[in-house]
Amino acid sequence: MLFLAVRTESITLPGREGGATIDNSRPQAGPMPIMARQSAEVRELRREIMRAALRSKVDIKSVRDIVDALASAIYAIGNRTGGVRLRDTDTLREYLRAVRGGRLSDEEYAVFAELVRLGEYTLYSPHIPSDEDVRRAWELAGRLAQ
Repeated sequence: MLFLAVRTESITLPGREGGATIDNSRPQAGPMPIMARQSAEVRELRREIMRAALRSKVDIKSVRDIVDALASAIYAIGNRTGGVRLRDTDTLREYLRAVRGGRLSDEEYAVFAELVRLGEYTLYSPHIPSDEDVRRAWELAGRLAQ
């Protein structure tokens, strides 16, 4: 590991260009969401959501991670709202509208709306989600699961 750090010049050793330094400006490892084992319902929601994804994006890990966060949030919302579930004919936007009318607090609705926008951008555009997008999706899903 030290060899790779020296080789990529994120660490320089004494005698090489003025002494020992550590470059902290390089990005750290990507987000590692800690997830409990997913229930069958969450896995089914994930499959439903992934059906809408562009074919070229199905195998991209960051896309799957955001869909996992979205599925977890939808599952939590379904339980909280007394059974308002995502139907296989619903788009994410239609489900967002279904839970709006007093079923979620204004803050919860705003959090879920941001997660839906991130999910739509991930699923329906050529954009490849960054590690920051994945981190944000899990942060939003965590706020809804509380």
